[in-house]
Amino acid sequence: LFAAQTPTPIVPTGDARVNAEDFRVTVFASGLNFPYRLDRLPDGSILVGASAGPDFFRSPGHLLRFEDRDHDGVADGQGHVMYWPLPPCVTCVRRAGSLILVVSAHPINNQIAILRMGRRTTDPLTFLGSVRLHYPRRHEHRTFTLAVHPRAGEADQYDVYFNIGSANNFAPSAAGVKLTGLIHAQLDPD
Repeated sequence: LFAAQTPTPIVPTGDARVNAEDFRVTVFASGLNFPYRLDRLPDGSILVGASAGPDFFRSPGHLLRFEDRDHDGVADGQGHVMYWPLPPCVTCVRRAGSLILVVSAHPINNQIAILRMGRRTTDPLTFLGSVRLHYPRRHEHRTFTLAVHPRAGEADQYDVYFNIGSANNFAPSAAGVKLTGLIHAQLDPD
């Protein structure tokens, strides 16, 4: 559990099949700005995408690595910055082997950044490039997350799935979404 302030303890109740004694809820880390997504690294540490400042739409994003070496459910320290800066509005962090994919859902800088892990989990991440999503001006639904799936029988090969979204709720979108950077394409929304 990540918290901006000290949370009220969570105790599972209300279902006889659930034994509350089987659960232990702790505040893993606090004081983070908008920690929307996290993923586990190979050594068991946690990589968290968050804002580097208090304004989600203006503060650059960054990736922080947290360890819990004593397994008490609380991070050891305030986290180590693995990569900075990312565009504002970090909403997704996914690991695909040695790659880290990060979605920044900023209205004018929506992109998927691709970073590579170092030889050790503690090494800083290296920026490889990004896929920029250029939406028409009045496009209500944008890319906020993605999924990564390993390809069966193909070592270190992954399929990456992400949404394009629709321009509005009730009518077909009139314009496509242009991708630039590591991928050049024009995709149909909806």
